[in-house]
Order: sequence, then C-alpha cells, then structure tokens
Amino acid sequence: MINFQKYYQFLQAKWIFKKPIKKKYVIYDGDSKDILQPYFPKKDTAVFYTRYEEINIYVLFKAILTSGLGKIFANYEKIYFDYLKPKMVLNLVDMNLNFYKLKKNFPNTKFVGIQRTPRLATRELAAFKDHKDLMLDYFFCFSKFHSIVFKKLIKIKNTIEIGSFVNNHFSFKSKKNNKILFVGISSSEHIFDIDIKCLNLIAKYAEVKKIKKVGILLKPSSRVSSKYNRAMNLLKDKLGKNFKYFKFLGGYSRKKNYLIASKYKNIIFNRSTMGYECLAKKSRIVALTCLSSPPNYDWDYFEKRNYLIDPFANDFKFKTEGFCWTTDTGSENFVKLVDNVFYRMTSTEWEQKVKKYFKNLTIYDPGNRKFKNFIKK
Repeated sequence: MINFQKYYQFLQAKWIFKKPIKKKYVIYDGDSKDILQPYFPKKDTAVFYTRYEEINIYVLFKAILTSGLGKIFANYEKIYFDYLKPKMVLNLVDMNLNFYKLKKNFPNTKFVGIQRTPRLATRELAAFKDHKDLMLDYFFCFSKFHSIVFKKLIKIKNTIEIGSFVNNHFSFKSKKNNKILFVGISSSEHIFDIDIKCLNLIAKYAEVKKIKKVGILLKPSSRVSSKYNRAMNLLKDKLGKNFKYFKFLGGYSRKKNYLIASKYKNIIFNRSTMGYECLAKKSRIVALTCLSSPPNYDWDYFEKRNYLIDPFANDFKFKTEGFCWTTDTGSENFVKLVDNVFYRMTSTEWEQKVKKYFKNLTIYDPGNRKFKNFIKK
C-alpha cells in the first residue's frame, strides 16, 4: 500500500542538495534543536532531522543507488552520518529506537541520550524489549531509579542523574505567587477529555472558594497564536459556563510555559511531565490520578501512538489515595485535598512527605551544570 502521508511529508520538506560536511556535534531529531543547540558552537553542530522537516537529496539518491528502496531510512541515516563523521551525537527524544541502533555502526563516536520524561519498562518502554542491539555511551536521566529502568533495555556505559534536562535548561529565578495553575496535556492538535474532567473539578473548587480565575497552561504544539486561540475556543465550548473560572496563560512556546510555571507555588496536573518538574522546583502539586485510566476516546488516541501513561513513574507502590494525589472525582474530597496541600500543610510536613514518596522526581540541576561540565571534557 502506498504511504501517501510520507509522500506528502517529502514534498513539504526543505530539500538540501549539497553534500553534508563534517561536524563535531550532531543533534539527533530537530524537535530538540531549541533546547540542545545553545550548549554547542553553531559552526560545529549539525541537526539530523528525523521527521522529514529537511531532506538531503544528495544523500537520498546515494542511498537509493546503493541499496534501493528497501530500508531506505536506515541507509539514508548511515550515509548521512558517514559524511558528518561526528565526535558526539545527542538525542533528547528518548523513545526513538533508531537512535540507540546507531552506535553499532559508528563505534568511535560518542552517543549521548537524554531522558525526556519519566518512563517505565512495563509501560512506554515495552517495545524496547524486542530489540537487543540498543547501545549508548552516556545517558543523562531523571534519577537512579530511571537509570536502572533504561539499563535493563539498553547497553549503557555510563549514566548521570540530573533530573529533567528541559526543566534544568529553563532555570528561571521567579518569586512564586500563592495562586493555582493547572498544567494540562491538551494542545491545538487535540483536546483531551482528561483535561476537561480536571478543569470541571477545578471549577467546582473555584466556585466554592470564590476564586475568580485559575491559570491554565496548554501544551505548546505550535507557536502560532491563531492555533493557540483555536485550542482555547475548543476548551471554551467543552467547559461551557465553567470557562469563566479560567485564564489562559501559555502555550506558544516551551520557554514561555516554563517561565509562567516558575511563578506558581500551587500546581494541579494529571499526566504532564511539567507537574513533576514543578515539584522539583519546590512547587506543591495535586495530581489527579483518577485519570490514569483515561476515557475510551483518549485511550484510543494514546494507543495509536504506542503510549501508555499514568501519573507516577516511580519505584514507590502508590495507593489509590495519597497526601497529594487522588482517584476520587468527587468535588467535596477534591476541595479538602487542595486546601490541605496548598494552604494548610506546613513546609516541614510537605518536604518530609515529598522526600518519602517522590525522591526520584525531585533532582534539579539549574542550568544543566553537570551536562556543561561533561561536554567540556
């Protein structure tokens, strides 16, 4: 069957006709360019685009002439890297299996992986078990627990625990206000029923406590304001009268979202990695784990993309209810939980409980100092 989507992507891509030139560093996947590029000299760095944003026609034709259309991406990739001859290849998209297969073809190149979000071997990483040739030289990960998880699936020489690389990158020093921020997973591309359920629950809290506005952050799938407005309008339609309790604050870019989140002491989330990241930056969190088993519509969306997600990627055996999380969608219990976590619990109580339950999700290295020292060696 003809894959028309790939033909469309090919036609939409930026075509490069020049032969690739040697580069010291390569960023694997253009999705990470804005985060990784600042750590390296531009003149020494290339980006290998895996999503057809850019295609090198010279390399493509050579791949076809060498081995035909069979396994064309793997051949294209190998020829491309043969020209680049990098000393180091870096990847922030930790679910990309192709990246972990490159090391066997380029044994003298350092391959560095960076964990993007909390993962579990029995969940998002389940597909890794079917591959025995995955290798890395270095892996920057969230914690010791996550180091063990990835090492069971990938042959990794060295792991370095740094928390969230992206969270460390956006290390804003902001004074935190005492208001509430909801961090959702919806974007201009898809509005999740999970977020709507959360927002309706929060609206009940706002009504009871007479809160005028609760902030909302959307996932930044696009930097185009018109698409962001589209997402807001979709949420407005789904929330109805409850829309009046919310104020939309971000969604244009990662940088802006992290800046906004850094100003809030109190965070409510369901699946967003930013929930964990705010916890690492000393914000208090309420996690709505009632949404770990999503409605059918959301579940179908995730299954098609090979996602299986619940709120806590940790080694602690969580009960259905906890000091800052709940599976109860009842508004009365939710009001009590939020009040206790955000406004009644002392700092000492909060810190002790976080240390007990979330030790693998609270590492924070502002500015990625460990990573900077690593690339200087």
